[in-house]
Amino acid sequence: MAKPFNAIVHARSVLVAALTVLAMVGLSQSARSQIWPQKPVKILIPFAPGGNSDGIARLIAQPLGDAFGQQFVVENRPAAGGALAVEAVARSSADGHMLLMGSPSQIVIIPLTTKTAYDPVKDLAPISVIGTNPYVLVVHASIPARTLAEFVD
Repeated sequence: MAKPFNAIVHARSVLVAALTVLAMVGLSQSARSQIWPQKPVKILIPFAPGGNSDGIARLIAQPLGDAFGQQFVVENRPAAGGALAVEAVARSSADGHMLLMGSPSQIVIIPLTTKTAYDPVKDLAPISVIGTNPYVLVVHASIPARTLAEFVD
């Protein structure tokens, strides 16, 4: 159990260090015409508190705030499958003070299957992949299959 925990702690340290470097590079006057952020930044999460996106946003909010000298506030808006959080970001001022930590389900799938008040291509601009989430397929232990091919056969 210690090995996976150490890997998580190491991955977190690498993520925080990378975000800090990116933040410092972002503070360069030559890279921008004005200093950003001018006020606290909201990071909207289209899921309920306690999930992966919420946890990751809370992990990166403090180092980003320290690096940029402004508070980064995590706000959960889980309604409508996350579409309300995406819509809030799409309708926000184009000053970068409202961010979305979303997933393809809100950004791509919902607009393809339902009428939304936002167009992800016109209204949103991706700025970074923060992380990935592995998924596994499992079966009851009494099933003799140990691979997907064995299970299908």
